[in-house]
Amino acid sequence: MMIKNCNNCLCHLKVCQAECCKEFSLIIPKTQRIYKGMIIRQVINDPDLINYYKLHGIKFEGKIGIFKLFDYKRDGEILTLYMRCNALTEQNLCSLHNTNQQPKVCHYPNKKGIGANVYLTQNCLFKKKVVK
Repeated sequence: MMIKNCNNCLCHLKVCQAECCKEFSLIIPKTQRIYKGMIIRQVINDPDLINYYKLHGIKFEGKIGIFKLFDYKRDGEILTLYMRCNALTEQNLCSLHNTNQQPKVCHYPNKKGIGANVYLTQNCLFKKKVVK
């Protein structure tokens, strides 16, 4: 469902329920086996992306993100982890919106290739509207 004349994320919030604040995706090799409880370690060089992941509860050892698989879905090379952002309010609004604590990647939640093997969300309605 697309909302006409939408020029910001809030227009679609009732439809998407802040998907980009409740999940993110990693790109992993199609041949890599995964299982519940598994830990995937990935080097993240972007400080803004590190901040984003920390807000989602990811632990870091230096620039190495430690992604523990509990609630996830795999679709080929896309591994989606369902982890709610700590800045998300019960009304699905960002408590860090328009502050310098809000990660810059939150402005482009559907931008593929944010990192070498990462992107945030597959179904961002706002970005689909903007792209078309």
